[in-house]
Amino acid sequence: MTDLVIPAGIVPNEVEFTLADFSGVFVSPTSGATRTVSRGQRWNCALRYYNLIGDARRQMAAFVAACRGHSNRVWLYDKSSPCLGSFPDDEILVNSTWANGTTGWTAGGNFVLSARSGRARARRTSVGAGAMLSQAIAGTNGLPYAFRGILKASPAGDETGVMAYMNNGGAAGTAFGAGGGLAINAGLANGTAGVGFYNNRGAEAGGQFYDIAFASFQRCGLIDASGGSPSGSSAKLKNLPASTNGLALAGDMVSIMGELKRLVQDLDSDSGGGGYLLFEPALRSVSLPDATPVIFGQPLGRFVLDGDVHQVSRPGTFSDFELTFIEA
Repeated sequence: MTDLVIPAGIVPNEVEFTLADFSGVFVSPTSGATRTVSRGQRWNCALRYYNLIGDARRQMAAFVAACRGHSNRVWLYDKSSPCLGSFPDDEILVNSTWANGTTGWTAGGNFVLSARSGRARARRTSVGAGAMLSQAIAGTNGLPYAFRGILKASPAGDETGVMAYMNNGGAAGTAFGAGGGLAINAGLANGTAGVGFYNNRGAEAGGQFYDIAFASFQRCGLIDASGGSPSGSSAKLKNLPASTNGLALAGDMVSIMGELKRLVQDLDSDSGGGGYLLFEPALRSVSLPDATPVIFGQPLGRFVLDGDVHQVSRPGTFSDFELTFIEA
């Protein structure tokens, strides 16, 4: 199983994000009271693409094949619903989607870099640990940021030792799992420049390569677990812009530990940069450590195809795709 991303340059014409509710309602045979038993909620998503042609059509057809039906997972966010609050969530990376080839990115000394179809490939040319690709970008000292990356499973079948890092952390970054997937390295900027992907697998032979399907460096919020780990449908945040109302608005979406949440009340902050996030559906994660990042810009959730993909093609011209997903 591997994690995928729909190529960033292909924008759906129609988007549906709805909540599938796993609740049961019944009437007690003894008291007559109506009771509810809930098993939580999951997001359903439908994406419809019309009149794709040329490279976009080929990329979408390749993505559908790579899903292997229900076998692989897909990271999605609702492109039709940007955060409408004032939280500073602009993308900081240069050429974050590789739409302009490798512009803005630097290959490490043991790697050569290429980019095509919305992803980057770092191919090893010699042995040795070090950065695979990076950007010399610094955040404002003392403010919280998150660097995110999605790594596709490599032919070697083991991505342990590959890391996403910020603050020139290198090997101190956040490691990917054995099958790749999403890694987030978050914290307070310390004044040093640099974000990227680091490879500790120094003994690898030349020719081994890694595909990066998504990269982002943005301001984020941080969980404040000083009073205990958050649970349910609320979380205390810290290091927010101080004394600001409407940092995020009811209806906006955020991502916490890879779970998509929709705010049910506006997010405001006090003079110390603290605030309370109220959202649905409730957290599935049992425990959230202090300083867990909360993502406001491009909040990702992990999905799996739910049903067959419908593709209608006019030979030699256009293709339409309809894909339905359910949160994994």
